[in-house]
Amino acid sequence: MRSEAPVTFLPALNVYAVTRWQEVLDVLGDHVTFASSDRVQIETDDGAILCAHYFGPAEANEKLKRAVSVCAPTEFADQSIRSHWVLETGDPRYAWVNQTVFVGQGRLLPPRPGLLGFEHRVYRLS
Repeated sequence: MRSEAPVTFLPALNVYAVTRWQEVLDVLGDHVTFASSDRVQIETDDGAILCAHYFGPAEANEKLKRAVSVCAPTEFADQSIRSHWVLETGDPRYAWVNQTVFVGQGRLLPPRPGLLGFEHRVYRLS
């Protein structure tokens, strides 16, 4: 997986992750922060499958709430969505991810009208 390499979130678990964020925001009300914990499967650009668990705090400020209500994208600076990522794989080409620490930041990025989704920038710590 190269730096800036595209990955594909596999559909079955991606839907779960997107749905969970929507449910959290639906019941959020006036609270300022909440925690997320999601599991997804990722396919790299060269066909490796990675299991990812990411979790962390998110700030549900007015920009994020407004964007969720109309299913519109936000910029990374519009809200604070921070995450710790645990990646696992049995693919020997990516065995290094099993022992690596990753952190990320997120933003709202609907993939199509009416569907809530997120984009994450994930960084490897060394």
